[in-house]
Amino acid sequence: MPSDETFRHELRSWLAEHAPPAIAVATTAEEAEVLREWQRILHAGGWVGIHWPVEYGGRGASATQVAIYNEELARAKKKLIGQQEIANQSNEAFGYQCALEEIYGLGFDYYKRLEHDVDAVTLDDIKRVAAKYFRDQPYVLATVRPPEGSAAAKQK
Repeated sequence: MPSDETFRHELRSWLAEHAPPAIAVATTAEEAEVLREWQRILHAGGWVGIHWPVEYGGRGASATQVAIYNEELARAKKKLIGQQEIANQSNEAFGYQCALEEIYGLGFDYYKRLEHDVDAVTLDDIKRVAAKYFRDQPYVLATVRPPEGSAAAKQK
């Protein structure tokens, strides 16, 4: 069994790559599907039933590691919700965002509905948008390097 800090680091790294939905309890069929998909992702990553014995598909996690799991999962969800709140901390930024949302036809008070609307996005929504905008270009490869002939390029 890994140490508690190793366990925390492994889980935190995994959650950084697999952001959880910000839905606590499903109130619609779409939200229920989002939570089901999240359970599939957790299962594929080996993060379901972590307290179960290894021979039964768990991780054999200690009580402390189960507490760490719950802490890290809550931390990851709060990060998603808090990013927008942080971006709107100043009156200037908040006013600017409200003005843009009014111009976009969302209403100046869209910030009140934002969390709910973000929670309502489903995996199918993401796939549909990705297929629409990335269908002709399956990926983008960017190579960043110093300009040819520069001092940094000559140091290779």
